[in-house]
Amino acid sequence: MHKQIQNDKSAEFNSERELLNKAHLLIQSRFKQGEGFTEPSMVKEFVQGNYQQCSKEVAGLLLLDSQHRLIDNVEFEEGEELAASMVYREVLKVNAAAVIVSYFSPAKELSHSDKELELSTLKSALNLIDVALLDCMLVTDEVVSLAERGLL
Repeated sequence: MHKQIQNDKSAEFNSERELLNKAHLLIQSRFKQGEGFTEPSMVKEFVQGNYQQCSKEVAGLLLLDSQHRLIDNVEFEEGEELAASMVYREVLKVNAAAVIVSYFSPAKELSHSDKELELSTLKSALNLIDVALLDCMLVTDEVVSLAERGLL
């Protein structure tokens, strides 16, 4: 009986994971087909899906065109500092007009104060090349938009 319950829970977990994966693929396809990010909630859905199976810290860039459509989604592994020069390089590669930064932590702890100075420097640097920093999403169990909180 115990073995059957364990198997049922395992099957339920696998089907939930498959459902989440399919939902994320659907969300990704919307943006890859040219739908723009017009609301913070759309970005939240996208980045949360991106990081749902990550087990380590990741920083990411959503590189957007002038209509806020997704050009590319670039991720930097744990330990890689999200320096302005790295962002510049990625922006220039695809001629992006706008950027959304995201940070994921599986530790369920991300402080916006840790990122504010880094983002202020990045925003100033991007302004020099006429590229907008639209938002920064902090992703743990929930997604926090710094722009929505007036911190960007």
